[in-house]
Amino acid sequence: MVLIYANIDFELTEISLKSKPPEMLNFSPKGTVPVLIVDEQIIDESMDIVEWVLNLNPNLGINTQSTQENHMALEIIRENDTNFKKALDAYKYSIRYPEKNIDQLFKETTNFLDYIEAKLSRTDFLVNNHLTYADIAVFPFVRQLVNVNRQRFFRLELKNVEKWLTGLIDSNLFRRAMLKPN
Repeated sequence: MVLIYANIDFELTEISLKSKPPEMLNFSPKGTVPVLIVDEQIIDESMDIVEWVLNLNPNLGINTQSTQENHMALEIIRENDTNFKKALDAYKYSIRYPEKNIDQLFKETTNFLDYIEAKLSRTDFLVNNHLTYADIAVFPFVRQLVNVNRQRFFRLELKNVEKWLTGLIDSNLFRRAMLKPN
């Protein structure tokens, strides 16, 4: 999404993580996606790609305007990348956690949802009233959570998260990002 937002031309190659091509593993021995190859530089972490784009174009319009907002964005991303992603993976792959039932696993994701619900009660987006890199970093994971069990998610009645999520899903930016490569 950040590459599209920045109007950076790139070639997208869809990868099946169940059958990773050797060429991909040559570039990214971790075998994770995304991987961005620029000239001879390999960037294989989502936030590193965002940082690369922001360094390339600091006036992109998804930067935060103050040190305090930047700190807030990093705090949100850190919480997403640690506790929430761990809880999300456990919930998505609940078969791997037979000691916990699905309701327990889902409950572990709701702390983060409550956290961003509170933030979204004050602003249209996670940091302020316009899209920032925090929204782009967090959105895909909240969307993944919803897609595990939509009814369970919507029973939480997190109106601000729902509005934020719907706005991003309906955005031209997201639609363009979801186009399948030819």
